[in-house]
Amino acid sequence: MSVPVNARKEGKLNVLVLALDLTTYTIMICKNPKVFNPLYNTAITNDIVHTSKDIYIKLWRANNIVVSGDKEKLTERLKLQSEAAECCNELLPMIQIAAKLFHLSSKRVKYWAEKTIELRGYIRKWRDADRHRYGT
Repeated sequence: MSVPVNARKEGKLNVLVLALDLTTYTIMICKNPKVFNPLYNTAITNDIVHTSKDIYIKLWRANNIVVSGDKEKLTERLKLQSEAAECCNELLPMIQIAAKLFHLSSKRVKYWAEKTIELRGYIRKWRDADRHRYGT
């Protein structure tokens, strides 16, 4: 039996799903030569792709750390979560640069930025929940 949408809880892995979605979306649009001129790959496009991949990889690594009372593992997990949130912060101004440089539509920029901001919020909630759960 399915759970009604308004009664569903946010799953722990939802942050990974959102991160994967952001990363693949970013790669797809950045590798489209009709949208992103390949002449700018080393100037900005590669940085955008690298940052989006970093977000997903850091979250994947954090999720695979089993804390179980080990303070060092918790510290590493929280550090990776914080770094992923910081990467979201770094991606936002790069989106603005790309918007101006490649004349991206405001609809695309808004969608891309909202995905990034939403993910950053989920990361922060996850990090705060871990802090609460493990008592730091």
